[in-house]
Amino acid sequence: MSVATEPERARGLPLVEQVIAAHARGLTRLPSHPGLFGGASARPRRILGGRPVPPSLARWLEVDDGWLDGLAEPPMRLAALVDRVFGPGSGEPFRALPFARLDALCARLPGVGIDSLRFLYLGPVDVHGEYAVLQARVGDPAEVGVWSPGFDAWLAEEAGLIEVDRWEGEGLDARPAWRVPMQRAAARVLDGAMCWSAEQTPPEVWSGQDVD
Repeated sequence: MSVATEPERARGLPLVEQVIAAHARGLTRLPSHPGLFGGASARPRRILGGRPVPPSLARWLEVDDGWLDGLAEPPMRLAALVDRVFGPGSGEPFRALPFARLDALCARLPGVGIDSLRFLYLGPVDVHGEYAVLQARVGDPAEVGVWSPGFDAWLAEEAGLIEVDRWEGEGLDARPAWRVPMQRAAARVLDGAMCWSAEQTPPEVWSGQDVD
C-alpha cells in the first residue's frame, strides 16, 4: 500500500490531504464550522502572532477553520495560557522550573479537559515545518508532556485516522510509526524527556535509545 492509503506513514501536507479527503466524505470525527478567520488571505496574519504557520495548518485553514478558536487568540506564555483557561493563579506552577525553560509562546488547540489543555508550542520546528503539540496538566504535580509531533499528526488523530503513542509512565508502546517522531519532538522542546513534572528538577530524560 502507498503512503496515500496508510496515514501512519505520512507526515506534513500528505497527511493533512488524507484528512481533507476523509473529511469531505464525512469519514472523520471533526466538527465543521468554516469561517472563523474571515477569509483565506487573512488567516496567516491573524494566527500564531505572525509566526510562521506550519504548511499543514495553512492547508487545513483553507478547508475548515471554525473549530480552531484558540488559534484566533494571541499566543502567550504557558503560565499565562493556563491562567486564561483555568483561572487566575492556576498557571503559577508553570512559572517555576523546569517549566520556566519553555520560553516560546503557546497557541491553544481544542482538547481542554478538567485539568489539562493542549497547545502548539511555537518553538523549534521539525523538517516538515511542524511545531510540537504539548499538553499541560494542572494539579499536584503540574506536568507538561509531548502530545503529538505536530499539527499534522494532531489533526489526523482528532479525525480518527491515526493513533499516536503516549507517555504513560512505563515508556512508549509498540506502535513504531510514531515512536521516532515523538522522540524527536521531545528532543526539540523537552531536552529529550517525554514529560516534565514539577517533581523533577532537572527533568528526567528519556534517552530514546530503545528506538529502532
